[in-house]
Amino acid sequence: MIYVVIKLKILQHLFQNFNTYPKNLENFHMELRDVLAIDNLKHLIRQHQDIISFVKELDKNIKIGVLIEYTITSLMLATISIQVLTGNKVASFSFYGLILIYQLFLLSWNAAEIKTQSEKIAGAIYATDWYVYGPGVKQIIHFIIMRCSRGLSLDIGPFGPNDLGAASARLKLAYSYVSVMGNNK
Repeated sequence: MIYVVIKLKILQHLFQNFNTYPKNLENFHMELRDVLAIDNLKHLIRQHQDIISFVKELDKNIKIGVLIEYTITSLMLATISIQVLTGNKVASFSFYGLILIYQLFLLSWNAAEIKTQSEKIAGAIYATDWYVYGPGVKQIIHFIIMRCSRGLSLDIGPFGPNDLGAASARLKLAYSYVSVMGNNK
């Protein structure tokens, strides 16, 4: 996941600087400048498509594993909470619970960062001087911005995206389990 985030940050930088061309072409014919910009944008679009297909393949391959991890971590957090509340080895179970929460938020944060960085590509390209180009370049930029408005995400099986909201939902699920088990005593 960190690899994808880094690739997206690099792509943001490249999109932001797609219009770098030699200084002696600054006042050159506008059509040539547009042709160079379109070539640069097409190359960057191919890179973006490669990242999109990599994330889709990654999501397809880890979806079930993330679902299993989601379920097991929720049950482990609930079990640890019950052990701590009953007073069994409070220090060791508390430490283990903190490690599980850290693992939970680390995975969810990295998955959420993929979505955030993929959406920032639209802002990076919009921050350029796209308005000085002809209609061909503007159309390509519009297409890129529309494509980036729907960020990339990794899912938790069929239950939606893995993000910080999903991590907090796991903690709420563990709390609900503890509440139900506590009321049954």
